Amino acid sequence: FLVSTALTSRLNEILQDKNLAHEASDLLSVFAGMFVGYIAVAINISPHTFNDMFGFVLEITKVEAETTIWNRTFHNTIGLLINNCFVLLSLAFLSFMYRGFAVLLTLSWNACTWGLVITIMVRQGIQSSPEHLSSATTVIISIVALTPHLALEALAYIIGALGAIGASKSSLWHQFMSNRFRHDMVRHGKALIISVGVLAVAALCEGYWVKFILKWFSEAPT
Repeated sequence: FLVSTALTSRLNEILQDKNLAHEASDLLSVFAGMFVGYIAVAINISPHTFNDMFGFVLEITKVEAETTIWNRTFHNTIGLLINNCFVLLSLAFLSFMYRGFAVLLTLSWNACTWGLVITIMVRQGIQSSPEHLSSATTVIISIVALTPHLALEALAYIIGALGAIGASKSSLWHQFMSNRFRHDMVRHGKALIISVGVLAVAALCEGYWVKFILKWFSEAPT
């Protein structure tokens, strides 16, 4: 909550830009900064302190002491897409009602959970990596495997949220069913459709790309 509040001024500046691509890229940069920040926190604290501070995150995501990047079960594409679409709908509703604060709260939560969980799984994965892989190689493999999926999923949520915020503003600023109202609603509706498409690509990445990369590098060279 404190992270979200601290970024409110920056969000207001971003939302002044009427270009969806510029808004989305700026918000993705904000998310990336928070994500890297949580990774830095997870790297620099002891496992005991980590459990005291962020044990609730591990419980929610079902990450145990033996869970690693190598044995983590990644969802199938259809199931993941359906689940993420429900998340997107929830975010769109919250963004329509509460606008910017809902976006920041969601981005902060995702940056927290993804950053912490991935860091702990990679850290534990280093200890159980295949013998032919060094610690540095395991980290690089994890980045290559997970970054496309995480970036696309975050981008999908951002685009969907921006569309909902725009629809919320149009419903208050313009007369219902006026030409300007209809024009804006069509534009914001397209943003929501685009977000579902990006979410589908993200699901494909987790369903196929992540598994392919991890399996490929885990096999010892012959």
